[in-house]
Amino acid sequence: MSSPRAFRIPVPVPSTGSFRLLLFFLSGSVFGLLFDQKTLTVPSFWIIFPALLPFFLLKPVSLRRALAEGMAFGLAANIIGIRWLLVSMGDYGHLPLPLSLGGLLLFSLYLALFPAFFRMGTLLLPLWKEGKATLAPQAILLAPALWILSEAGRTEILTGFPWNPLGSLLFGHPDLALPARLVGTTGLSFLVAEGSLLLAYALEGISSIPSRGKASAGKRVLLLLSFFILWNLVGHRLFVETKKERQDQIRVALVQGNIPPDQKWSAEHLKADIAIYRSLSQQGIARGAHTLIWPETALPVFYNSSHPVLTQDLVSLLSPDSVLVTGSIGEIPDPDQPMGVSFTNAAVLFGPDGKVRADYVKQHLVPFGEFLPLPEIFGWLRPLIGVAGDMARGNQPGRFNLPGGFSLSPMICYEALYPSLVREDLGTSRLLGVISDDAWFGDTSAPYQLFRESAMRALENGVPMLRAANTGLSGVVLPDGTVLLRGPLFKPALLEGTVPVPRQGTGDLTLYRRHGEWVLKLSLMGVLFWWGLFSLKKRQESPTSDDIPHFSFDRD
Repeated sequence: MSSPRAFRIPVPVPSTGSFRLLLFFLSGSVFGLLFDQKTLTVPSFWIIFPALLPFFLLKPVSLRRALAEGMAFGLAANIIGIRWLLVSMGDYGHLPLPLSLGGLLLFSLYLALFPAFFRMGTLLLPLWKEGKATLAPQAILLAPALWILSEAGRTEILTGFPWNPLGSLLFGHPDLALPARLVGTTGLSFLVAEGSLLLAYALEGISSIPSRGKASAGKRVLLLLSFFILWNLVGHRLFVETKKERQDQIRVALVQGNIPPDQKWSAEHLKADIAIYRSLSQQGIARGAHTLIWPETALPVFYNSSHPVLTQDLVSLLSPDSVLVTGSIGEIPDPDQPMGVSFTNAAVLFGPDGKVRADYVKQHLVPFGEFLPLPEIFGWLRPLIGVAGDMARGNQPGRFNLPGGFSLSPMICYEALYPSLVREDLGTSRLLGVISDDAWFGDTSAPYQLFRESAMRALENGVPMLRAANTGLSGVVLPDGTVLLRGPLFKPALLEGTVPVPRQGTGDLTLYRRHGEWVLKLSLMGVLFWWGLFSLKKRQESPTSDDIPHFSFDRD
């Protein structure tokens, strides 16, 4: 039998460097557009599988080309996927349009480094057959592993920006999303990358039918189909199991005040703003709610100071068996700050006596919003972005005891995007509370992106998520991904209802909640193990140009 011919894509594709860059830019644009949708569920999520094909069909010809192609993908993906930054910086940060555009471009270039590292990594490991333009067998597991390692780098490096991971695209499609109970959203990203790779593998087999025959192509297509069928079967099984869980019920009311950002921090508007929350809350209590949840900094006063009038207002609002969870701010002495104090972004539990029962201080602050990272480098930005001093971080998880014997772990806005932080802070809590103020996103796709990704924490950990946001989106997401309640954007709203809460013994916890990011850890071990084997093989072989792949940044 003649040797297999090099892989050919079924349709003619020019191999020039400029065309390949354009192809990766278009691929990144599709990625960004999938996330840039004003819907909680992305109906066209399946497009992501063919959209990632350039990574698995086109072998990089050099490290320089790999870097350029990955950067082209990442630049397009982020300019489109997080273009809401223009609204945040311009309309709410009051930056001139040129500076806003420059900020978006620079940030997108930084985020583009991570898909570029992935692209380069496929060549360095290597994951391609030597002397051929096709993926090697080890790529089937190592390429998705490398992808989620690049996502993990973006999540952790320089405080991290865990926005729009691949796996969050599957929210609202339970048969595909519910395996998050086993592998987390990180594991779903692995599966999405795996699905795209197997699609490329099948296309390669189909294109090589003249040289390798139909049997080889059939095996690859069967592998692709088996992968998706098994994925759906596992997800459906998990969906059925969630419906059988023993449940208790809690009556809650989420209050969405829709207070404009420029009004929220004004002392002259404080009384009127609180009146809005009181009025909506009274309706919730009248309907039987025992737990009220107000958004992030809904009470823009220092909760750890004395406020007799506020205390009396809360006493008159809350019934003897009800509580209020709300966002507020605190202050602590700090001689290193310009004003001599540091402020905290906090979630506070008020009892029916109007007194603080528990509090939680936000641990993961928003860079350039609540603190300035690397002040030696970015200090000149303080006057432009209005960050006079850094807020103080918390270092303890929150645990709020609610009526009926329930416990809730609060997270504040951006923190809910960090799967490991949420999992660790949940402890034994049966509810996840997320308070947020998304007003500075404007009428963009960002509130939907934030809600969608935050909701993945409910699936991962098997607990309901109760989310109250100042301007929306507020809502309740059940452990099976069902959106039980959902509010509008930029309108006052009261979301009141009965939320089923699974009873959780040790054996009832999801695999992800018990073991965390085990897929990521195994992926890191696998990549390092393979890299070690490859390095050892290179040292043992004679160092000839025929035996050792040559990686270069030179122009081709």
